[in-house]
Amino acid sequence: MNVGRRLYFDRVTGELIVDVGERSGDVLPHDVNRDFALLPELKGKLLDDVVYIDLEFGDMKEKFAQMHKITLDVATLSLQIQPRIRISIDKATLVADGADEVTVNVDLPFDEILTQEVSFYVNGNGPFIVPPVSGIATLQVTATIPGVYLIEANTVDHGRNAIEVVAVYA
Repeated sequence: MNVGRRLYFDRVTGELIVDVGERSGDVLPHDVNRDFALLPELKGKLLDDVVYIDLEFGDMKEKFAQMHKITLDVATLSLQIQPRIRISIDKATLVADGADEVTVNVDLPFDEILTQEVSFYVNGNGPFIVPPVSGIATLQVTATIPGVYLIEANTVDHGRNAIEVVAVYA
């Protein structure tokens, strides 16, 4: 049996309380009373304090995989998904000569447009604040010392993501 995802939200704020997740195999269907008895996030809450949404198995799987945060619009009972930023590079290796560059791009999935500044960190150094242009924040990275460089990107509403680049001898 496949059991879809169940999401519990605060009825007043719309904040996610707990995502019960999908289950497959020899599993029981969702049961509100069992959830309230077993899930620590629901302990001390009343059923009137929460709203739950059931999704079919596999629904919105890609969006959940790339999600930073989910809330519920309590007026319309519609899900509000904030995707996590994506980070990409134009090449995985660069020459550690101070001239060769790697282009790092940050954007959002699902044709959403990034509007917030991105804070970049390279091996913990930073932040290098970059505003997006046409929905993409771009940073050029060079290196003079061979090694692995961890490039992190962070936004307020869309979370954090990271990628590695290897700098090699010329």
